[in-house]
Amino acid sequence: MYEVNSLEAEILSQIREDRLHLNTFMPGNVLSYDSSSQTVDVRPALKRTITSPPSTKNRPDLFDIPVIFPRSSGNAIHIPLKAGDPIGLLFCQRSLDDWKDEGKLTKVTDVRLHDLSDAVAIAGLDINALTLPAPDKLSILSEDGIYIGNPVGKSGSTAGITNVELFEALSKLCDIISSLVLVTPNGPGSIAVSSQTLLSNIQAVFDEIGGNSSIGGN
Repeated sequence: MYEVNSLEAEILSQIREDRLHLNTFMPGNVLSYDSSSQTVDVRPALKRTITSPPSTKNRPDLFDIPVIFPRSSGNAIHIPLKAGDPIGLLFCQRSLDDWKDEGKLTKVTDVRLHDLSDAVAIAGLDINALTLPAPDKLSILSEDGIYIGNPVGKSGSTAGITNVELFEALSKLCDIISSLVLVTPNGPGSIAVSSQTLLSNIQAVFDEIGGNSSIGGN
């Protein structure tokens, strides 16, 4: 043991004080979400504990926090967020100010470490488990429809495919395929359907329901 007023006690006390102000990871809740910039305003979910006098205190709300979504050049998976949604907060080891301006390899001019203002958010952290309709299968769940297509998309309300429209498209594709009669040698009554015709028929299905998927790699 060390003496209360010893140098060792003072050093350990200072280390503990520094650790109490070190931010690493904590849950939070979305206050608002800007889909154009993919940033959120967040309220940290863990209050600060004050030892003297014993009390708790809300941490400050955080604004314009970048959200981490699976993404690469020309590819992305986006999860819509709304007020109240739970989210995870990571606090970067150095200031993000210069990086936010540059978006690439850059200098760091501020010396702060693990600061609340240098948070990034991870969508999906929730202690309340979802009810999965098929727990043993890969699931993509959505209450408001699914968009599958080119990142540029289309203008107007037709850009995107709802769940109902997607199943309608699959049903019509099955109808097209089942209606084909394959060409067999010397087979009377056989109808030859070219691959281009088949692709055109499939494309017409998506055009009809206002989808955005395209045949041919566009």
